[in-house]
Amino acid sequence: MLAAALLALGPVGAPASATEADPSGPADPFVDQFTPDPELQETPEPGHAAREVTVHEHLLWAPTSSLVKTVVVRDAPACALPEGEEGPSADGSRGVRLDGAVALGEGLEVVPVPEPTVYYADPDDLVIEFEGALDAPWGETVTITVECLTTEDSWVPVGEGSYVIPPPSDVLPFGLDFPTAVDFGPVVENGRVPLSLAELPADGPVGHPYSDLDIAQVRADLDGEPATVTGTDEDARVVFPQDAEPGLRLLTLSYDDPAYWEVTVPVINGYAAPAPAAEPPPAAEVEGDGDGVPRLEDLRTDPVTLLIALAVTTAAIGVVWLLVGFPSDVFNKSIEGNQGRIRGWWHRLRAFVTGRRGERRALLTPTAGTAFVVFWILSAALPVLLNWNPDPEARPLLDFLALLIAVFAVTVVYAWVVNARDWAWSQVPGRFEVLPAGLVIVVVCSAASAAANFEPGYFYGLIAGFAAVADRAARVDLPEAERDGFVREHEGRATRLGAFSVLALSIVCYLFWNSLSAVVEDGGAPLGVLLMEKALFTTTVLGVQTVVFGLLPMRFLDGHRLWRWGRARWALAFAPGLFVFVYLLHMHPDQVAGKTAPESLLSTAALFVGFAVLSLAVWAFFVWRARRAPADRAQPVAVGASTSAEAAVADPGPATRPDPVEADPVAPTPSQETDEPPTNTDGAAPADGQTEPAPADPEPTPPEPGSGSPDTDRADPAGTEEDESDEERPSEAHRDTTGEPDEPRITGPSADGDGDLATGPVEVAAPTATDPAPDDAVRTEERSRQD
Repeated sequence: MLAAALLALGPVGAPASATEADPSGPADPFVDQFTPDPELQETPEPGHAAREVTVHEHLLWAPTSSLVKTVVVRDAPACALPEGEEGPSADGSRGVRLDGAVALGEGLEVVPVPEPTVYYADPDDLVIEFEGALDAPWGETVTITVECLTTEDSWVPVGEGSYVIPPPSDVLPFGLDFPTAVDFGPVVENGRVPLSLAELPADGPVGHPYSDLDIAQVRADLDGEPATVTGTDEDARVVFPQDAEPGLRLLTLSYDDPAYWEVTVPVINGYAAPAPAAEPPPAAEVEGDGDGVPRLEDLRTDPVTLLIALAVTTAAIGVVWLLVGFPSDVFNKSIEGNQGRIRGWWHRLRAFVTGRRGERRALLTPTAGTAFVVFWILSAALPVLLNWNPDPEARPLLDFLALLIAVFAVTVVYAWVVNARDWAWSQVPGRFEVLPAGLVIVVVCSAASAAANFEPGYFYGLIAGFAAVADRAARVDLPEAERDGFVREHEGRATRLGAFSVLALSIVCYLFWNSLSAVVEDGGAPLGVLLMEKALFTTTVLGVQTVVFGLLPMRFLDGHRLWRWGRARWALAFAPGLFVFVYLLHMHPDQVAGKTAPESLLSTAALFVGFAVLSLAVWAFFVWRARRAPADRAQPVAVGASTSAEAAVADPGPATRPDPVEADPVAPTPSQETDEPPTNTDGAAPADGQTEPAPADPEPTPPEPGSGSPDTDRADPAGTEEDESDEERPSEAHRDTTGEPDEPRITGPSADGDGDLATGPVEVAAPTATDPAPDDAVRTEERSRQD
């Protein structure tokens, strides 16, 4: 015979609540309320009292077992599982012990309690069982005290209760039996409890035989929610709902015919239970995942999270201003002051690759369309290769195709919006060209993502753009002082509109991805749906990150156009994209990437610090390079000429260009490395302060087609091969009155040549107080749009 009594322990210092008992049936003479120990009530152990402990008591019937007592303790921190362990366990008490006592006369007699078995329904919810009758007369009240071993190796009482030893009987009172033919334990595996009526005694509860009971009339509830009873009288089972939460639950069985009968037992549904020996369900062939981006329903919208994201965005703008803004000014001046040398290096590299020195149309120079296709494929393949995932479930081909779609979408949206805006205010169209600097940033971001294990990885999507076919500033019919401000304002507005367009594209893709990802997670989605889901996700991440990185105030990025328009305007345009970047990708790391918010933000800050270090390293390199040259071979400067860094890098003409410092057998000649220096076409003497140029060659080499300067700061210094027959070319009137060519911008090819800056050693220094006045610097920079 199996009879099991469940002892429900009230919290230390509080009596058990009578409301916990089920009032639907008649009173049970074998149910006693538990009385707390008065001493424990006076001196409870802080932090160790069990809370919200329910009161239940009943007997479980099974023909093959002896008397079983079950004690339930809830929310007992002192009894919690050690970190990293799981239950239930049949190996021992695991730091839990039971003490029994019975009142005999005026004193208490200790009653030995058999070694219990402890099952954990939650880390601090326990179900304790022990078998065998206690050595006490029937009808006597036995008090059971539960103690747990704390981490300080001290035993702490967490609750106590009492029950009455029942009289020996084969007929059990109402509400204390459970119809099952097998020994029943508290752990329910696979959500099923076995039931059987076939082997039970002929005499049923309170005089009604079990033969009169039909298993189909048994009702089952799990915490008040209906459960299913299936099978026959000989082999039946209670099936829990699929959405039943794991942990400690109360199972109630009842029927009305031939008599009202009901019993409630504690069960542990799944949590920490031994894994059943069953084959794992087949995994779907492919399924979508967030890859570091939370779903819409997982977004934190509480005020604290939003305020933290806003504060981090504000602080990040200040940090970027200091860490990237000032170093980028140094970087930009270094690039501007050494364009001649940089072009010379590029020409040497081109000559080395093609074997054709001094020729603009090299065999390996691609057209703009071919170059875009090559850059497009590389920009999608490099992140996949640099962040290669060897997991068999990885989908590198799907990632590659999704990146192809995302890069194309971001590039086209941004380039079309910016070019349309620039075209509208200047009436000068743009010419499509690739941006090698964009591919370099793709490599840097992908390598940083792989090294730091960023989730999601960092991407950059601007690999092409439009460069003006003519100087847009020259088309503005305004005085020079007003023209400079007008051009900067409209270039800044175009850049801002392009960035906001990409950000809007990312938000729209995020909303569509959120709806489609649920369909993909269900499994069985076709390849087209999987690709669309991945492409929407990738476009979301790529667009947000491109806006953030693309608006950094570096000369080779479009953020420089906003920076020149105004620092405050740059910050206002930079803030929306940075807020989405912080909130969406870094305020939910515990849900998507296993990191805390500070860890995620610090890893991102390291990338911005890397941009600052790169800027200062470029400036330091050119300073070191210039100081290597002997003082007597430094570039001469005529009397009255400016001593600023801009004047130091101006082309002095062939007559005053110093010899190369080092002999280079493959280096191009000055005429091959740069365009012809400007000379007065009428043979007149140069202006005051200008070094006397050498006589021009009888047949000067004409400028190469497609090698001029563009109107934006996004260009390939190598140029793109184009037909110059219908391009507009800046006139000689656009050159400086000193005969010095305007400084070329590094945004890509235009139609009037490759620039005339010196390629010899020059002196480059950090900005000092002797630099030209801001107005002069502005005019010099504006004239540098022409080549």
